[in-house]
Amino acid sequence: MREEKIRWLVEVLEGHQQWFPTSCAASGMEILLKFEKKIGLNEYPLQERYAGNNIGFEKIGDLGKWGIQVDKKECDLDILKSRINSKSKDDKIILFSAPTILAFDLTNRRERFVTSNHIFVGYALSSHDELSYQSKTHLNNEILNIHNIDKLYHSVRKANLKFLFDYVSY
Repeated sequence: MREEKIRWLVEVLEGHQQWFPTSCAASGMEILLKFEKKIGLNEYPLQERYAGNNIGFEKIGDLGKWGIQVDKKECDLDILKSRINSKSKDDKIILFSAPTILAFDLTNRRERFVTSNHIFVGYALSSHDELSYQSKTHLNNEILNIHNIDKLYHSVRKANLKFLFDYVSY
């Protein structure tokens, strides 16, 4: 992805807010709309419309109202990375759903998986094929990063052999 597009995406991410704990899909779609300059940086039409309902990618067709036609698919990690690289060359981003893993069972003193999916933006940093996976958190609105997507993927696959990423491209 070109440097100016990366700077623009960072500006979008830093200024964006996720209003509700369960509005990450609507929030992710708004990030895409802002990145493509279809809505203003202070507009939140999908979070307003769905008011905190967990819509997943079921309402992804709503992006058509802004002239963005999307493809929703499932894939493994290698295909996701390849798709992100490919789309980044066209200055596009990918929205994908990834589990956030919670962590430590105090009763049994061991790690356990509690998966709750969250919507992330995937893009390549410049032409070095280094990928970035980011989102926004609810309440404190900090940027959330997946630092090691390989580890996340393989950890989840241990618990669920059929796990695939849901992703949206345009």
